Amino acid sequence: MTRITLEVYSAYDEFGLIHRLNEVARYRQESSEKFPHDTRNAKAVDLINNLLGQTPSPLAVKALNDAIVEYDERCRGVEFDSNPPPFEPKVSTSLGSIGFGWHPKGIDEVLTVLATDARLAAGEVAQR
Repeated sequence: MTRITLEVYSAYDEFGLIHRLNEVARYRQESSEKFPHDTRNAKAVDLINNLLGQTPSPLAVKALNDAIVEYDERCRGVEFDSNPPPFEPKVSTSLGSIGFGWHPKGIDEVLTVLATDARLAAGEVAQR
C-alpha cells in the first residue's frame, strides 16, 4: 500500500476531513438528542462514525488533494464578494447531507464527491 505523507498531500491535510466529519457527527448527535423522534440524526452519526473508521485509498486522497490545489490556485488574487468562497458552501452541503439525502458506501465516495465540489468551485472562480 502506498504511504500518504503530509509533504505530498498537504492540501488534503489542511482541508481537515476528519475534523469536518467529526463536527458534522457532533452536530447530528446534538440534533439526535434534541429531536429523538427524528432517527435520521442517530443513523447519520453511525454512518459518519463508520466512515471515520475507514482509511481512504491513496488515489482518492490524491484526487481530492489535486482538486483542492486547483481550487486554491484559481482563488489566488480573487476578491470574493461573498464570504465564504464557493468551495465551503459545497463542502457544508455535501457533508451535511450524509445520512439524510446521501448514504455514501465508503470514505472514498466522500472524497470523490468533495473533489467534484472543489472542481466545480474552481470553475465558478474561473468565471469571475
